[in-house]
Amino acid sequence: MKLWDFKIGRSSKDTYRIILKSNPEVLKVSNQYRIDYKISESEEVSIDRCVINSYLKEKIKNFDEVFFDPGLNVIEIYIRDNPNIRSDIELAVREIRNILEEEKRKFIGIGATLEKLL
Repeated sequence: MKLWDFKIGRSSKDTYRIILKSNPEVLKVSNQYRIDYKISESEEVSIDRCVINSYLKEKIKNFDEVFFDPGLNVIEIYIRDNPNIRSDIELAVREIRNILEEEKRKFIGIGATLEKLL
């Protein structure tokens, strides 16, 4: 199932905005601080905006900010213009997907451990 559709544009003279329109059956923008990623029929993993912001700031030199818009169910990524803007945009989208998958793996591992303890 497709995770999101995207649009790329400029938000100002020196900043690009990447809009990821989430598929609400898989990824829901709960509020301006959190997204919920569905990992099974009955389970979701919540990820805070600060986690994604700090991770992308480590990985992308010209990364500016990420915002969540629950009304439109979108994730907005802002990256400052630079000679490597194309690869920065690709990296940002790939890294957000990696964060989601990593959180899913962690949750599944924790769930299996808890079931053994019960």
